[in-house]
Amino acid sequence: MSAMDFLRRSVGMKPSSRRPSNGLVRSFGGGRRVAPFEASANHPAVPNVPRIPPEGGIRYLREQQAIARHLVRNDAWIRSLVRVLKGLHIGTGPRPVSKFRELEELWQASCSGFSTTGSKSFGAMLRDDIYGNKIVDGEAFVRRRFRFDYPEVSRRLVVPIQFQTLTSDYVPVDHESFAFDDKRFAAGIMTDLDRPVAYAMHTEHPLSEGFRMRRPIVVPADEVFHLFDGPTGSPRGEVMLASAFLRAIAMSTLEDAERRRKQIASIMTVFFKRSDENLDDDMLPDAETVERMIGDVTFGTGVGHELPAGFDVETVQPKDEPMNFEKALRFQLLAISASVGAPVYEVTGDWRDAPERAMRIAAAAVSREAGIGRDGTEHQVLRPMFASWVDAAMASGMWTPPAGAKPWEIYDHGWDWPVIQHAALTQELKIMMDAADRGIVEPSYVSKSYFGKRSEEVARLSAKDYSRRRENGLLDADDKWDPTRTPTSQSIAKETADEEKHEREVVEAAKADTSVLELD
Repeated sequence: MSAMDFLRRSVGMKPSSRRPSNGLVRSFGGGRRVAPFEASANHPAVPNVPRIPPEGGIRYLREQQAIARHLVRNDAWIRSLVRVLKGLHIGTGPRPVSKFRELEELWQASCSGFSTTGSKSFGAMLRDDIYGNKIVDGEAFVRRRFRFDYPEVSRRLVVPIQFQTLTSDYVPVDHESFAFDDKRFAAGIMTDLDRPVAYAMHTEHPLSEGFRMRRPIVVPADEVFHLFDGPTGSPRGEVMLASAFLRAIAMSTLEDAERRRKQIASIMTVFFKRSDENLDDDMLPDAETVERMIGDVTFGTGVGHELPAGFDVETVQPKDEPMNFEKALRFQLLAISASVGAPVYEVTGDWRDAPERAMRIAAAAVSREAGIGRDGTEHQVLRPMFASWVDAAMASGMWTPPAGAKPWEIYDHGWDWPVIQHAALTQELKIMMDAADRGIVEPSYVSKSYFGKRSEEVARLSAKDYSRRRENGLLDADDKWDPTRTPTSQSIAKETADEEKHEREVVEAAKADTSVLELD
């Protein structure tokens, strides 16, 4: 009998029903019950977090927006962060690319009047009032405004349509549903099969001094373009900067502590001591002279003072050491920038220690994040805006679809965005152009990925440019573009000639009568 069997018989132990498995199963957990996931265990280190439905975060939206706006107004780093995101993702704004060139030209002529205030261009409106509000408030609203019935406004517009940009405050976020003529709204939005049908909107800003507590009006959903990113199933947005709140507070705390330390380090202690202990008592100054000396040195104007005989001054100043303040501050900035997908070098403006490899990786990350942000902006705002603008152009007679155009072709379009400038752009472009020359990738991929232009658009613009230069006598007859080679080139040459002829006629007529310029 083994010693283990004797022990079991003595104390009544039973052999374990578990298989030893090399001792791992018997020792794991020490026989205690463990949760399938450590985070779900009842452990003091695991926080007890609330469970909220998809729309449950809406009740905290106004408080988060107030903090985010305060940070943008007062925190230089957060303000720089928002500015960088708007500049990288939107820039000067995109322009539509349609199958019909007349629509593109009409858009360029009319987009300057899109803003209802008239103070911003289309790019500035999209960058600051729409995308900027989404970054800070978590969402932004755009309301379509037809101007057919307003002659005093429409006469200044090429196409009688404008777009009113609204902040999140215009749409109430009351968690409890409220009714408008038997219509049930939740969080300011009425939905049907999860799709918005109407919005409850205030006619003026609720925080303005002249705001009167009126009942919000009901606006059909096809008049409102809602830009937001929220949890799945939530009808409202979520503040992007919410994850940066505590980090921003930590940065302010670090800066306050560093400021106090700097103040303490600037304090200088002055000691007056006798330089020669062997002087006779009759050679030392009296008490009144010593008191006057101390007052002159400590409360003087900074000019030199002559000390009495036998005295010297010794100064002691605390050491001024950074105590890793810059590293701690940079760590907080890294976390905040990473939470919103912004490059920390752009946010800080400090490129001194940025290696070339990091710059290339940052450029790829910026392009990726910008593409994601632009995709959502196109889907939620830009495409509905373009469709409404096309409807207004056709209703006003400014544009008529050509015969044979399919219904979906009228609204089908893409968007050309500004090129994202970064340090490695030149090197990457050379590599991609070499790959296109070798047949690894098609040239259209390079033009679309780096310049936002389709290859067919590049070819058309190049042909138009060559034709215009030839018409003005800037190219010789043996240039690489032949206007008589194909019917398309002949059409481009004729179109360019007509445009240049019209321009010259206007200029010549203006020499005799300046009113011609007003009629053109």
